[in-house]
Amino acid sequence: MTIELSDKMTPVTNKELIESLWYGWLHLFGTPPKKEAIWILMSQWALETGWGKSMHNYNLGNAKSRDGDGFDYSYFICGEIVPTKYGEQLQSASPQTAKIKAYRQNGTCIIYFYPKHSGCRFRAFSNLQEGTVDHIGLVYKRFNKSWPALLTGNPDLYAVALKSQGYYTADVHTSQGTGYADVLIKIYHTVSEIEFDYDSLSPLTEEARQQLSNMVLLTIQQSVNDYLGDIYHTSDTDPNDLKSSDMDEIDK
Repeated sequence: MTIELSDKMTPVTNKELIESLWYGWLHLFGTPPKKEAIWILMSQWALETGWGKSMHNYNLGNAKSRDGDGFDYSYFICGEIVPTKYGEQLQSASPQTAKIKAYRQNGTCIIYFYPKHSGCRFRAFSNLQEGTVDHIGLVYKRFNKSWPALLTGNPDLYAVALKSQGYYTADVHTSQGTGYADVLIKIYHTVSEIEFDYDSLSPLTEEARQQLSNMVLLTIQQSVNDYLGDIYHTSDTDPNDLKSSDMDEIDK
């Protein structure tokens, strides 16, 4: 049974995030990730959460929640860019919790959602490892067109593919360099220069794998297994070999 969690900030250090991404990947796939994949995921986390300072309940990528998805959730104020007509419909339907803040010249508007509008309902996790496993699995399955760019460390193509699948509503590129892809590229270059001893990250032992499995709540693990399959028990499956056509979509 899912529950609403109180909204809270859950900042983590760069080291904590890298380690969590590394071991979360090992937990799901059984093989170590490429550093480029870690850099892409970390860059997205930095963009979405202000380098973790605005990470809510360990939700790395601000993934939304909906009724019946099996995830605990929380509400916090957020803004989206939507077609003006649609924004006006949302505001008319829920004037107290959906408010247009600005109209744009291209036929879109900026609308803000306030608790407890469904537009600001987000997945919520009890610890960093839960959030990490969920985010990796979400990109791998639901936003699978972005997966090849993640593996090769191409932040521009990654952002473009995310947009094409409806991950975010912001502009991809802007003349001011403030689009989602523009910012992601800049962050990626910064992340790639962070000093970290990746060789110090050892493969998961069976005992460590079991400990990690116990850390991830049953509802989260079941959701991951439903769309990934029990990959870490399949020795001949490598995520680096999978193509987007091999994966069926689920809702974000």
